[in-house]
Amino acid sequence: MILPGFTGSSHISISVEPDVSQSTITLSSVYQLDLLPLFDRFGRYTCEIPLSVPTRNGSYTSKVSLECSYVPRDAEVILGSDWISNSSAAFCDDGSGLEDPPMSVTLSLPVGHYWTPNDDVQTLDNDSTDIDTMLFQMNSCCNDPIFDAPAFFAAHGMESDEVPLTREDVLSHFLNGQCASRKAPGCYEVARAVTSPVKISLMITEAIVVRCGRKQIPLSDLRVYCSAIGVTTTKRPEHTFLSQKLKTRCNTLRPLLNCDGLETTLSGIENLGKHSLQHLSAQHEVKIDPENDIDSARTSVVDHITSGGCQASSSSLCISIDNEYRESDAGANNDLETYILQLAAKKTKLTKKELRRVLKSKGIEFDNSEGIGELRRRLRSYITALRKGKQSQWSRTQRAESEFERRRHLNKIREEWPQPASMNLKENCPPLQRACASSLVPVVLKA
Repeated sequence: MILPGFTGSSHISISVEPDVSQSTITLSSVYQLDLLPLFDRFGRYTCEIPLSVPTRNGSYTSKVSLECSYVPRDAEVILGSDWISNSSAAFCDDGSGLEDPPMSVTLSLPVGHYWTPNDDVQTLDNDSTDIDTMLFQMNSCCNDPIFDAPAFFAAHGMESDEVPLTREDVLSHFLNGQCASRKAPGCYEVARAVTSPVKISLMITEAIVVRCGRKQIPLSDLRVYCSAIGVTTTKRPEHTFLSQKLKTRCNTLRPLLNCDGLETTLSGIENLGKHSLQHLSAQHEVKIDPENDIDSARTSVVDHITSGGCQASSSSLCISIDNEYRESDAGANNDLETYILQLAAKKTKLTKKELRRVLKSKGIEFDNSEGIGELRRRLRSYITALRKGKQSQWSRTQRAESEFERRRHLNKIREEWPQPASMNLKENCPPLQRACASSLVPVVLKA
């Protein structure tokens, strides 16, 4: 019986054979999938891969340790009794596939093994985020005592000089979509081509909510997940209220999809509610005083964006916007501030209310009676003055650097120039001259 499964974004043929004790993968598949085989303590080559195995109306997902086999097989992966025992898999009566496990089985699956119905299975390709791998690693982080947190931090490029990182930082990293736009191999493995941290954060939160509705995430895990993003409750039943708070988080994140890219970064901010605006400011690492009104908060976020603050920030959303700019035709100018203001000044880009916010953030005076065309002209005049100012600043910088280089060269010449004679040498020089003169033999010149 050959089943069409997949590992990551790659399709793979799977055969489930109860008579085989150790699950295996063919060596040719190891090289095709670019896997890294390792020696285990018994001297065998093994690979550990995330594997999804289809059932009648769903899919088993787990990270499986497979022994590399040199023997050609009909299927690329052979799942033996070790996998069947862990997943409690059962064959259909007609032998055509695997049955869906009952609820009692799904709730008792061991750490790292779970079953998902078809309406929740992620179809993975090169442009979609690997939610299954993220959920698997989050599950391991909560329940696996030998979870290698330092290796995870290294793979995801996470470091901190102030306080040591903990397992909670692993969960926060995933739940806040921090894998987006990062070049670290661990981040790229799960984020793939998705560059929006808002989208990843929303996808992983929605996936948790769906699994909570099916009672596939125990309260202990849900409590840790929520704590990592600052979500808590004292109400009972705790599982229900935490799930509801995650649904509220999804509703808060969803509007941010309209302003998470370079071309749309200023769009929709005027329509964001208080909680969505707080999420957006956190994604941009803009500190907002909770005592300030929502109007001031909007102006602070817009000022950060229109000032090119994303180029100096290390947040995933800012990195995503800056990378998108650098890959564009205008990226060679390395002037994100002017580029975003030019986008704002274009027709149909911003509404009148949004354009007013941009002018207000830049300190540009305008009259409330002015139309959108007049507001755009004011912004274009500001951009022209800004460009001239930047060119003038560049010229001043060049002159300062030239003057500094001239002085450095002059000081070097002065240091290497022959030093004046010392006073001791000057005082001893006349006696030495007389002594030398008196020892000379007089020469008589004849006429």
